[in-house]
Amino acid sequence: MRYSLICCWNDPKQLQELLLDSYTHVYDQEEKPTLLLIDNSANKYKSAAEAFNSEYEAHKQELDDILIFLHQDIAFDNASFFDRIAQELSNDKQQIIGAAGMNKNGSVCSNLKYKDTKEYIVRQQIKDKQLVESIDECCFAIPKELFERIKFDEKTCNHWHLYGVDFCYSAKNDGIPSYVIPEPLYHKHNDTGGLITDNHFLHTMWKLVRKHRKQHSTIYAPCYIIDTRLDKAVAKLTRTAIKNLVK
Repeated sequence: MRYSLICCWNDPKQLQELLLDSYTHVYDQEEKPTLLLIDNSANKYKSAAEAFNSEYEAHKQELDDILIFLHQDIAFDNASFFDRIAQELSNDKQQIIGAAGMNKNGSVCSNLKYKDTKEYIVRQQIKDKQLVESIDECCFAIPKELFERIKFDEKTCNHWHLYGVDFCYSAKNDGIPSYVIPEPLYHKHNDTGGLITDNHFLHTMWKLVRKHRKQHSTIYAPCYIIDTRLDKAVAKLTRTAIKNLVK
């Protein structure tokens, strides 16, 4: 199975230094996978879900059987990560595969490294494919036919957070699991910056709780675990919001 890379970007310098430099050096002209770049530097789209859904509809005839959604700050030395995805999804299309995710024990599974230092981002590494509850949005693959069925939820994920987590839980309701694979990949230059649980994140998480609480007692996002009982969820989200204010 062939794959397409899809990236929504807003920082041309970061895009060039990481994703595009990797893409140019790793793939020769004959074997380049389709690369769909979505320019959001002028804030055309208000959410990742809207950007990916809209651009998918506009370009789906040119996209291959596997859709790999990745951030502009992803880089790689070779195609081993993507080749493993193609192999896995050729054998079984009923799965989602990512570079990082959280398992039911509350542990983050990932072999991601920082580009500049080559240091692992997560303290404990994985050696084999790992079952997870949800994946991190930095890089993950969905079979095209599965994406056609579910799509990203623009109403629930109406900002830039948790659209991949929500997709995993929607797919899980249909019996489709999510996995992380151990092949190497870089995320960001170093440990500067990164995801914060801002008010947009918390608002989206609350909507995920309300959407999935009847099927799932807990939502495991790569950086946040929350009980879906409404009183417990409100308490945790409130505590996080207060911590943000104190900071």
